[in-house]
Amino acid sequence: MFSRAQAGLEYLVTYGWALVIIATVVGVLVFILTPSVSNVTFSSSDPSKILLKGGNIAEGEAEVLLQNITGGGITVVLVALSGSFGFSPVFLNDVLVTEINLGHETVAVPAGGELYFTGIRYSGSGAGAIDMDYVDFAGLSRQVSVTGGEPASSSEEEGVAALGSESNPGVSCKDILSKRPGVESGFYWIDPTGSDGFQVYCDMVSGGGGWTRIDFASDLPHQWQFPDEGGVDAWRWLPNDFETVLSKERIEAIQGVSTDGKQRYVGSCVGVLHWYYTSGSSYDYGFGFRFLNGDETSHGTEALGINFSLVEDGCKNNGTGPQTVWDFEDVRVPIVNVYSRDNGASSEWFGSPLTSNPAWLR
Repeated sequence: MFSRAQAGLEYLVTYGWALVIIATVVGVLVFILTPSVSNVTFSSSDPSKILLKGGNIAEGEAEVLLQNITGGGITVVLVALSGSFGFSPVFLNDVLVTEINLGHETVAVPAGGELYFTGIRYSGSGAGAIDMDYVDFAGLSRQVSVTGGEPASSSEEEGVAALGSESNPGVSCKDILSKRPGVESGFYWIDPTGSDGFQVYCDMVSGGGGWTRIDFASDLPHQWQFPDEGGVDAWRWLPNDFETVLSKERIEAIQGVSTDGKQRYVGSCVGVLHWYYTSGSSYDYGFGFRFLNGDETSHGTEALGINFSLVEDGCKNNGTGPQTVWDFEDVRVPIVNVYSRDNGASSEWFGSPLTSNPAWLR
């Protein structure tokens, strides 16, 4: 008996420190991955690239753990907080986020690496959002939104579910905001036709709020788009329209109750003109665009016949980008295809990070 007790004591003395470390690590992971506030939910807008591994809210402070699954390294260049999330200050992988936003710091995360946000102030109710801008391994600018927090109050009258819930969907995000002023951005249920309810993300803040997000299912890969066309430049639509997460019918239903629409289109390029041609002093190679309803814009002109602004034209010298960027304002968004001319040679590549640039309807 004495020998067993003595052996047990020696084991604890020898390995006890390791057990303490293991217990501590497990405790930290449980803290990160298990919310301390009831009814808390977290989600990532792009789980195929930035995976949500866990989120926690305790004593007015939120923590979020993400993982980079883009397939390569990324560099975080900007972080914004909105809704019920605020600065207290906030750290990303032990780097002060305000230093990132000022351009004094960046955070590089390798493929498979984690992004750990700490010090997020939580106001105590409703949903908050982390909007993170990053540059991927291909040099493309992308954005992901992570939302989390308690859902808004479930009832305004005893026994009546809040507008925007599954059992009481709104007509649109704008409808929900107009009847529940001050409601937070987040996921809500809408039913534009009165016979088909579904869940969408609503931006209740930007530009007056009430915007419904229309997500793309995948990016347009940055590659030679027409390898079977003989290597000759010609006006060509892509063979397949861009795929959206929502069905065409549901997007059309949202459009039917909307008066505003907006979308940013980002075109990456290697040897592919997207708008202005510097050497030719012309717009003869400018892209055309197709909307969800099949309407197509003119191409190669400065006007396009729709309301837009050119944010950046890095492709105009017919070299390597970085990119050409348009902001469109039209209720017919999302854009589902592009019309290009400078596209024949195997060295002429273009694409678009569609999943980071959704369309919005209101």
